[in-house]
Amino acid sequence: MEETLPEKKSPSNVCLFISSSDNTRDIFYQVHPAYQKFWPDLPFDRYVGLNSPASHLTGDFQVVQAPTSGWRTELYQQVMSLPRRFDYILLFLDDFLILSRVKTKHIEALATKAIRAHLKYLRLIPQTRAWLPQAGKSLKTAFNPSTIEKIPKCTPYYSSLQVAFWEKGHLCDMLRLGGNIWDFENRSIQGVEHYAVAGPPAINYIHVVEKGHWEPNVDRLFRKVGIHFDPSVRKMRPTHHLMWLWLNRLKFNLIGYSVVRLKRRILRHQKDCQ
Repeated sequence: MEETLPEKKSPSNVCLFISSSDNTRDIFYQVHPAYQKFWPDLPFDRYVGLNSPASHLTGDFQVVQAPTSGWRTELYQQVMSLPRRFDYILLFLDDFLILSRVKTKHIEALATKAIRAHLKYLRLIPQTRAWLPQAGKSLKTAFNPSTIEKIPKCTPYYSSLQVAFWEKGHLCDMLRLGGNIWDFENRSIQGVEHYAVAGPPAINYIHVVEKGHWEPNVDRLFRKVGIHFDPSVRKMRPTHHLMWLWLNRLKFNLIGYSVVRLKRRILRHQKDCQ
């Protein structure tokens, strides 16, 4: 499905929510200035999920609290604590560093589209593909960037936690399925389709934390966007990790998810033969 998005003002039943906790609030404090710098016209009410009050936030994010537990349970309770008027959530993780000015009008149009079409999930980042398939898709959307497309159910990370509009009830249903973050991102609910933007993304950001540690090039990233960086007590990953990241990116650009899909087929075949 590919559809053009209408121009529309920001809906009032959408909020921006950053999933965080007391263990990772130092990360949120680091990336928080990027929202002020690169998204000064952010049109939605904004919240961050923590386990206790936060006294030195700048006041533009309201805190919703949940007792310390696992990631899934905390997020579920935080989402349920949001005001009832919000039917849709623009969900961020706390380690997303925004890198350039956000295209607010484009995001408002996407929010309107999701609500009008009763979409349960609309990812604001295009589906990741290898170089050749992506080149073909880029040509199709070059003159019509504001399009969306259905995500095939066989796609890894079908429920990716990249920035996305979530229908609140569907997000809660997904969280009730249990499991860790990896389980969550690879699950689906029967009868519910997920969608992603097909054209260029409206927001440019990057993960700055992996497995609880700062990425090795994080200080350079913060300098590049003009934001002060203080690692605090959080450790950094070793520099050689960058080489591993580049090699993985190159491998994906060449073969995409082919290996992952092949492994899944083998596992399904093994189960059928048991």
